[in-house]
Amino acid sequence: MSGGNQFKNHEKDFLARQVHKQLQYVEKAHMFMTTKKKHYLQQLQQFFMLDEEDICRINAEIPKKIEKLRKLQIKNDVSLLDVCASSPGKAYYFIKNSKVWTVLDSENSEKGFRDLNYTVRGYINKCFMKKFFMDFGLNYIMLLTYGRLPVLCCEKLIEYLDYEDLMNLCEAYANKN
Repeated sequence: MSGGNQFKNHEKDFLARQVHKQLQYVEKAHMFMTTKKKHYLQQLQQFFMLDEEDICRINAEIPKKIEKLRKLQIKNDVSLLDVCASSPGKAYYFIKNSKVWTVLDSENSEKGFRDLNYTVRGYINKCFMKKFFMDFGLNYIMLLTYGRLPVLCCEKLIEYLDYEDLMNLCEAYANKN
């Protein structure tokens, strides 16, 4: 089987709607997404086309859901939209010591944007993972450089590494011993 032929029609329709929604959320709400991920979704969207009626219906729903994100406050002056529009490193500090899970679990949140809820949860988990890997990687970069680089310099280096690079760093140190 090749390309999109491995999916049944209802699966193609579902996937097409989800990809279109994700790209619309990112564009309309200025939500954070790496260029690489956006490019992959745009490529995927070419394989699974939506009819004009679906596009119009989805596009009409998006602003309401974005407004819902804007109104859901997780702590003083920080909304879920603020979190989603920030890079994972910055967003972590928004969600730290907040009521983000309470807000996401609330009935209000669930009814307001059920499909977006999973996206927001995934992004929040990514924020926690990024913070964990940055902290974890920082320890390894300090060990690999034998403490010759100042901590601030190592922190700056870590900011430019993606998850795969961070894992390779940790693996390099583990294999060194």
